[in-house]
Amino acid sequence: MQPTLFSDDTEDIVKFAVIAIIYCLILTTWTVPGPVKYYEPVGSHFFPPFLSELVFAHLQNSQASSSLIYTFQVLLPALNLALVYSILRRILSNHWAITLALLGMSFIPGYPFREFLWDFLSLDRPSQLHEVPIAIVSPIPNVSLLVFLISFKLASQLRYFSFWRASLSTTSAALLMYFHALAGALIFFYWFVSFIIRCNRQGSSTLDVFGKAIGQISIFSILCLPGFLNIQLSVLENSVSSVSHYYFLVYLCLPLSCLLFVTLIVKVDPKEIIYRFSGIYLLLILEGVFLFIDYAGILAINFDYLSQGPSQALLHQLYYAPCIYFIARGNASFNSRSESKNLRMLFSQYSLRLFEPVERIFLPFMVFMLLLYNLEWIY
Repeated sequence: MQPTLFSDDTEDIVKFAVIAIIYCLILTTWTVPGPVKYYEPVGSHFFPPFLSELVFAHLQNSQASSSLIYTFQVLLPALNLALVYSILRRILSNHWAITLALLGMSFIPGYPFREFLWDFLSLDRPSQLHEVPIAIVSPIPNVSLLVFLISFKLASQLRYFSFWRASLSTTSAALLMYFHALAGALIFFYWFVSFIIRCNRQGSSTLDVFGKAIGQISIFSILCLPGFLNIQLSVLENSVSSVSHYYFLVYLCLPLSCLLFVTLIVKVDPKEIIYRFSGIYLLLILEGVFLFIDYAGILAINFDYLSQGPSQALLHQLYYAPCIYFIARGNASFNSRSESKNLRMLFSQYSLRLFEPVERIFLPFMVFMLLLYNLEWIY
């Protein structure tokens, strides 16, 4: 994950700032009638979320002041939006990063954005809601999502990993376990594999890599020891996941199919996929493993806590980012072999021509619709 195709400039920052401010103002429509309920993070977690429970206790014991409400239900979601945007901006243009970040931070259980968009285009009235946007729910997911995004940025940084910098990433993953165990486990596995690969690239010997890996595992295990000693296995037997086949096909299988299709048309060096985007597909594989464990009944980990949190906000957008990157690359050339079939020839001639109006017309429309989707007054 080292893309540097697009560079930040003042205009891009201003555009995102305007969208973020509008997003904040729209979220206030959910808080004006009164404080949104905080959800107690107990009863569904095998690894006790001590820190989430601490935040919840603080919120419950505090007076429902406007400053507290706006901090957790407006400013915190906006900060998460900014972090998701900054991660996507490493790979994509400003317009794509804004759109996908806003898409990730826009989800209302029971009424996904695709249904809202269909109702709008078919001129039907939006459905009556029974839930609030996930982005404003504290402490899970919005507080835990903040820790996840910070941990992810630490784990995916491009700097040389000294012992102390590596330990900081390990510590952040361990702390995340006490906010959101599934997200913490996902980040740790992602970080650990990435760390081993990074050590090899930094020229460490096999013995040195082994020693560093044992050191980081030890730090993680020590920090997570209180949680391991209080694991509630009985919860695992009763948890229920509502993840559908649609989720598996659209968010895990389709990104890989799109990448395969793009590489058949656009000239892409396989080494570029490995060195630039291997971290993204490592996350996809890890999420697929977690989903399979839950779906197959091997361990009832209640995958919903991951699918409606970090996966919704960031991971699913990341899985499609490489395909967008390769198509958007202005100097892209096409394989000579692709000219052997009419379908590939047509795609090579018109795909880049169509991509520009998509960015100019479709993305602003999507941003507008996403902002409308988050507006409580229309329901």
